[in-house]
Amino acid sequence: MRRSLKGRILLLLTFVLAVQVVSYLNHFYLIKSELVERWYKNANVLANAISDRLNYLLEEKISEINTLIAKYERMGFSPDEILWRLSGDINSITEGAFYDITGKRVAFSSRLKTSSVFEDVLSSLLEKTEMLGYYTDSYGELYVKVKIPDFQDNVFKGFYVVGINLNTLLEDIYPLSLQNANLYLLDGKGKVLLSMRQTGKENSLKASARVKGTDWMLVLEEPYSAVISPAYGFLFRSLMFGVMSTVGLGIVAFLIILRIFKPLDRLKENIIEWNKNRRINLQSDDEIGLLSKTFERLVDRLEREKEVYMSIFNSSVDGMLLVDREGRVRKANKSFLERYSVSEESLVGRHISEFIEPYSPEALFLPEALLTLGGKKYIINMCAVQINTENGEFTLYQLRDITEKKELELMIYRTSKLSVAGEIACSIAHQLNNPLASILTHAEYIHNASSDQRLKEKAQVIIKQALKSAETVRRLLDLARAFDGKPQKVNPYNITKEVIQLLSFKAKRKKVILEFTSDTNPELGIVCFSWKLEQVLVNVIENAIDASEQGQKVEIKLRREGDSYVWIVRDYGKGIADEDLSKVFEPFYTTKEDGTGLGLSLVKRFVEDMGGSINLRNTESGLEVKISLPLQIF
Repeated sequence: MRRSLKGRILLLLTFVLAVQVVSYLNHFYLIKSELVERWYKNANVLANAISDRLNYLLEEKISEINTLIAKYERMGFSPDEILWRLSGDINSITEGAFYDITGKRVAFSSRLKTSSVFEDVLSSLLEKTEMLGYYTDSYGELYVKVKIPDFQDNVFKGFYVVGINLNTLLEDIYPLSLQNANLYLLDGKGKVLLSMRQTGKENSLKASARVKGTDWMLVLEEPYSAVISPAYGFLFRSLMFGVMSTVGLGIVAFLIILRIFKPLDRLKENIIEWNKNRRINLQSDDEIGLLSKTFERLVDRLEREKEVYMSIFNSSVDGMLLVDREGRVRKANKSFLERYSVSEESLVGRHISEFIEPYSPEALFLPEALLTLGGKKYIINMCAVQINTENGEFTLYQLRDITEKKELELMIYRTSKLSVAGEIACSIAHQLNNPLASILTHAEYIHNASSDQRLKEKAQVIIKQALKSAETVRRLLDLARAFDGKPQKVNPYNITKEVIQLLSFKAKRKKVILEFTSDTNPELGIVCFSWKLEQVLVNVIENAIDASEQGQKVEIKLRREGDSYVWIVRDYGKGIADEDLSKVFEPFYTTKEDGTGLGLSLVKRFVEDMGGSINLRNTESGLEVKISLPLQIF
């Protein structure tokens, strides 16, 4: 189904919009993947940085605690006073306790005024700094208890245990985190110790890092929608741009349609009208008017060219048939219809194989085919030419009637047989004349010299029968001489071409190339026995074909030398032995397995009868035959 140009433009606009939408969606998914990948990369770096920072702050607080404890002990403060001063000097410490070397609590201080979370007896007595656990105060803030051994002058005095506020430490770090992200801390069992924000139920992306020196896992979390929100912004802006550009393009296309298709509609109506009166009446100075005038001139030129082609088609001397791909006749020219007395209506639609055989759509040349029309049979040759048009593929067949030519060839064949018979008759007559003459001489001698009546009667019978035989021989000689017929005007160029065409099928079958060249004037000719000249050329060229191998060529040259026409026939075969060259014109001498030995003897006789000469010579490769006949102008 063909679409109109308007429909095609609308389809194109739809396709452009669809391509834009698909392209935007593809970019949207690529941007989402890139944003998620980039978030994981940045979040892992940031989580490790925060965990390192938290570890550093803890170590810094512990170092600060050790420094202050040593300072206050040198000042002579008691453990209670030292604990009170630590909670005042360090903002992340609000309470603490002191334990003696046995692990018994001996001092406690708190600025929160709450019940103590420090046990009476210390569970761990290892003389090293370590974390003892976690607790939450009444405000919901998370503390970690850190045990710090106390040494005075290298003497172990006990343990200070203080609570360090982790909320305070993380608040100093949290502004470094990603926007909209949540930061929380997990213990070794995966339990949430501290969360900086309330965690929602929506899908989120997470990155984690372990805090050195602890079993804590610091987790950075951000909602998936917040991470990919720039992609949605890109998609919205892209779709808006695509819709606006497509709408703008649609408006431009609509204006173009109004500008072009309205005149085109008028042009279409005028073309329909032109189909009736062969004239376009569209009066316009714009592109459409110019297009209409150009179309009118183009159609007129095509009509004239069509008339020329149809004139050539119909005036061709040979018959022409136009056949479609299915082998059915679409048109026949005038020569074909008149030559075979048929009407075009009776041929159109018929398959060509119905009246021509053999028929093959692949064959471009058929040297002989049988044409049957109107109950009559004709022998033709066919040439085919492939023609491609907008209406499809066709084959143009050129048919040439060769019926008369084939009849002439048959007559030449029969004549050649009669010529052989005449040659044989001459040979027999010459062979019988001498014995008959001897018989007659001796019979007459016996008849005249003998006195015996009986012997004379028998000699008379011998004489009578010998004379009867001599008369028969004379009639054979008369018959052979009378067969020559009357000399005719012959064009040597045409008769040579006909002989080559006659033998072309045999040459093609043996894959031998016949090459003919001539430098003569086609108006010049000779008066001779045409059938003898044709028989001479047939025999000589046919012998050259038989002597050639596949792929070789036979050269036939026709030229004028003084007052004579000269034919030179050369092959590239094995040639003839030099000792046999003098024997080739003798009757019944042949080098062929199935030859009769009469061909060249007849050729020599015919050439000499016409006042010419024939010579053979071996070349470097093959044999060359030279035939010369006297020239006459007519």
